[in-house]
Amino acid sequence: MRIERIFRLSFFVFLAALWLAGGGSAQTGVPAEVLRHADMILINGKVVTADKDFSSQEAVAIRDGKILAVGPTPRIRPLAGPRTKVVDLQGRAVIPGLIDSHMHFLRAGFTWAREVRLDQARSVQEVLSLVEKRGKQLKPGEWILTFGGWHYGQLKEGRAPARQELDRVLRRAAVPLALRKLPRASFEEKVQGLKLVIRDFHAAGLTGVIETIGGGVSDDDLQVLFEAWRRNELTIRTALLIYTGSLKDGQRWMRHLPMGFGDDWLRVNGFGERLVAAVQDSIAPAFPLKPEGLEEYRKFAGEAARNRWSIQQHTTLGTTAKAFLDIFEEVDRRHPIRDLRWSLAHVELISEADIRRVKRLGMGLTIQDRQVIGSELMGQAWGDAAASGPPLKKMLEIGVPVGAGTDATVVAPYQPFTTLWWLVSGKNWAGRVVRPNDRISREDALRMHTVGSAWFSFDEKVKGSIEPGKLADLVVLTDDYLTVPEDRIRDIRSVMTIVGGRIVYEAK
Repeated sequence: MRIERIFRLSFFVFLAALWLAGGGSAQTGVPAEVLRHADMILINGKVVTADKDFSSQEAVAIRDGKILAVGPTPRIRPLAGPRTKVVDLQGRAVIPGLIDSHMHFLRAGFTWAREVRLDQARSVQEVLSLVEKRGKQLKPGEWILTFGGWHYGQLKEGRAPARQELDRVLRRAAVPLALRKLPRASFEEKVQGLKLVIRDFHAAGLTGVIETIGGGVSDDDLQVLFEAWRRNELTIRTALLIYTGSLKDGQRWMRHLPMGFGDDWLRVNGFGERLVAAVQDSIAPAFPLKPEGLEEYRKFAGEAARNRWSIQQHTTLGTTAKAFLDIFEEVDRRHPIRDLRWSLAHVELISEADIRRVKRLGMGLTIQDRQVIGSELMGQAWGDAAASGPPLKKMLEIGVPVGAGTDATVVAPYQPFTTLWWLVSGKNWAGRVVRPNDRISREDALRMHTVGSAWFSFDEKVKGSIEPGKLADLVVLTDDYLTVPEDRIRDIRSVMTIVGGRIVYEAK
């Protein structure tokens, strides 16, 4: 009996050794039935892994919410058993789930059910059609909102719809509206609104976000996010930044909430995008940084470092970037920040010298496609300098971690393929080249929007690429991102979005 048990143990150790040495049964020929089968396999496609070699494969196997194996279809197919879901990709491309490094999606849920999203509209007639369609879905007397994410400059007519045109399609008067006059959504309406946002994000290919909260959200509103998490309805991985206005706010959070609290679905990721309201700059020619504001910020950053909290700081202007980095270098001498993943967001006007300081401090930079609909405003504020920012090629050359995102859903569209198109083409939504000298490759752009963004939530080893052992977050695409004509990148959508090995969106 003892000999038989030893033999069985030795046999399974031998099989495990074969699995580890050869990448599993797909590589070694070990019969699939010896091991537990995959929960799902995707075969006969083009799997863009975004690994260090940027390799492409044909198929991928998923088990227990993680990538089990990647390889040619004949090697992956034997991992399927009688209960395995088999998805025949029929040649479609698959990429890692896209991660937005800087997003405001919680507050979007407060109004999403009433909104008509015009992010992708290209003409006045298309706007009118979308408004008319949305109007037919609502009851008489209900509001229809369009709350950002678009600009009239993206329309071929170069103008917004006239009030008379809106009256015609709505069959009622269109009126300008102050947000404070809107009826307040209830707690449950906010939870359900957040689910609608997540649904649309999955359809766009998003599987993860760094949530930066923003104005219009109270501390109590964070319970909306936590309630969706408690109900297991938060199907987009969320790294939460705590948005504060003063040192006192920060001290309160540091006393009562541990950095890193949560799990793979929702985790407290630090402070941001605002720490101290007095030093929060904007798209303007200049922004005065008052000494008292900088002193409060210095104390806040020092306490965050001492308590091992991460920071992502909104930073538009070069002068602001320099001032923050002066403080960070001073803090670093007392409380080293290299392993805290501090970062600056937006950084359209950051200098090469300051990018090198970011590198020395072990920090990163998150960049967003605000230029897509904001290029006109940036040109008015910054002149010729607007065409050179953000300096993407210099960031890549120096080797700082870079994550891509949108800053949606108000100041930019939320669709990540708009961001990827902007990174590659240098164009604004109207199709005009507004960043002529800083266009990057499709491969670099995809890395920024996947494993690059994962770095900022300490997750680059568990998500952001399609490799064995990583979380099974991936997207099946309508078109091959790597080969489709450049101007069609922005039109790519998800056919199927998978998060944690579960299908969370499937196109009808």
